[in-house]
Amino acid sequence: MKIIFLADIHSNWNYLSQLTNLIELENVDRIYFLGDAIGYYDEPNKILDWLKKVGAECIKGNHEKYFLNEISYREELDEIYRVDYNRQNISKENSEYIKKWDEKIDCIINGKRFLMLHGDINSSENHIYKCDDLDKDLLKNYDYYIYGHTHIPIINYYYGCCVINPGSIGQPRDYTTVPSFVVLDLDKSEVTIKKVPIKIESYIKDLEKKIFDKKVINILKRKMNGKD
Repeated sequence: MKIIFLADIHSNWNYLSQLTNLIELENVDRIYFLGDAIGYYDEPNKILDWLKKVGAECIKGNHEKYFLNEISYREELDEIYRVDYNRQNISKENSEYIKKWDEKIDCIINGKRFLMLHGDINSSENHIYKCDDLDKDLLKNYDYYIYGHTHIPIINYYYGCCVINPGSIGQPRDYTTVPSFVVLDLDKSEVTIKKVPIKIESYIKDLEKKIFDKKVINILKRKMNGKD
């Protein structure tokens, strides 16, 4: 059993489109997406169409919840988050698709118990940067705990649980410009972070021409470490 974990694409089709062949060539049995397909950038429908195409099992991130009005956000940040843009531009079919996503996935695969979240067990908006921030009593119930939201890839072992964050496809925040995802081979008990260099210069220039907010452009340039 081979699984891919993806997170935080954030409407960045330019980045994802450079990885789709590689992801599909992994020939995995399942793809799990840990939330935030939308927000920040400019091609939400292409991301959602691709997730449907590959049959990804998805959970809602905070940006999906902003879009669905399930949680509130600071409206002065809408130029960055692009919630109104998404409400006007995401197709009805894709809106219905997002509504069906789970809050979390708690499942058993090949005898191993998994918990998949966007932020943490309490909120999709909570950032977990180190294992000490996790509930150790909760971890003891799982073999794999997988989350997103920080945009920083990690593999760690804590209280017998393998803690995984695949990082971000669309907006890396580990002070590199390189997107990442994780491949788990359960038959071999191997977990691998895949960081794949891509061409980003033309996309950044395109965003600048479209007058995107400098903050979301500078994150791609690694001039700041955004945390939203």
